[in-house]
Amino acid sequence: MGYVETQKAKQLVGWQILDSIAARFDLGMTEVEAFKVAEEQLKKFGVAQVWHPTVVKFEEATVLPGVRHKPSNLRKLESIAYIDLGVVIGGVEVDCGKSFGFTDQARRLASDAEKICHAMITRILQDSSISPSKSYSQYLELAESAGYRAVGKTAGHRLGPYPTKKKETKISASDASSSFESGAWMFEVHLSSRAIGAFHEELFFAT
Repeated sequence: MGYVETQKAKQLVGWQILDSIAARFDLGMTEVEAFKVAEEQLKKFGVAQVWHPTVVKFEEATVLPGVRHKPSNLRKLESIAYIDLGVVIGGVEVDCGKSFGFTDQARRLASDAEKICHAMITRILQDSSISPSKSYSQYLELAESAGYRAVGKTAGHRLGPYPTKKKETKISASDASSSFESGAWMFEVHLSSRAIGAFHEELFFAT
């Protein structure tokens, strides 16, 4: 199995783990309880190593950028949750992030984050002239046109075999690259709507 096929296969396992975690979330549970669920599922799937902290955020915390988040015993699930996994599976870095809505507004927000992520990846793959900085600008425009504010200053990163520093290459306004370097990338969308946010990221391969 080649590099692309291996990365895709391991990524699918990551999504299975993420979905198994989300399936065990209930309204009213705290972030601490949800984080324990995540740890249990990671252990069940045999994941012993992570390359970034496991992230579980509820409600107003979903607007906060980054993976440094301490779960709260006071914050309870009422409308939206987001999970971000950075795990090592079979020596491969896997990155999966998705939001789950429990109200109409939150479901719409989570769905829009996923749609914008897919739209941006499609643009990148169809137009080789799009650079990381240009794709970041287009992402900001898409978010604004959909009525949201983009959170943070990046929209993804490189991904590589563990351990790698390739992910230090960010999709951002400050990236000076004229095009996407060949290899695995993650495109990340983080939207804010009023007091809640939604996060979604997907793997793609630049050629």
